[in-house]
Amino acid sequence: VTGYVKCKQPALFYLILELYHAAINRMRKRYADTVATGNGAK
Repeated sequence: VTGYVKCKQPALFYLILELYHAAINRMRKRYADTVATGNGAK
């Protein structure tokens, strides 16, 4: 049972981590674009 859990958990963990990083990167890119356009307007 321990081996099964040990095998199963990391996959789920990495999947969540991957989604988390993707969301952060998207937000960071949007923020950078907003700042860039804001500075360009000024």
